[in-house]
Amino acid sequence: MTRYKRIQVDHVEKFVNLCENDITIIDQTGKRITLPATQNVARLTTPMPEYSNIPGCPFPVVTDEIRGTISGLPDPEPGVVYITSYLVMQAALRPDVWCPATGNHHGAVKDEKRRVVAVRAFMQPFIEEEIDGDEDNG
Repeated sequence: MTRYKRIQVDHVEKFVNLCENDITIIDQTGKRITLPATQNVARLTTPMPEYSNIPGCPFPVVTDEIRGTISGLPDPEPGVVYITSYLVMQAALRPDVWCPATGNHHGAVKDEKRRVVAVRAFMQPFIEEEIDGDEDNG
């Protein structure tokens, strides 16, 4: 039987915001912490999407994958987590690259115009690797 384990960082010493805006996160005690934007913004340059015509559908449908060329993302460093956009996080598929959890179901705080002003969590990519059947599925 094939077994898998989840890959994630083992500890965090520092967050580096690679988004173009400051990010405010509300910790578990209710304290607001702001991660200032840096000069270096991580970006994903994607190829042109493919359009399909599906019988019975009156408009083209885009087939899009989260892939492309990432710029502005440093190499991994022990204890450092890079905060990026969702697209960069998904394209990088590295355990040290996270993004703000901006969904209503994540408890994001929004202003009267429904813009996210703070988050209560970060998202990490779901990465698994196959392990031998003898290892613990930790």
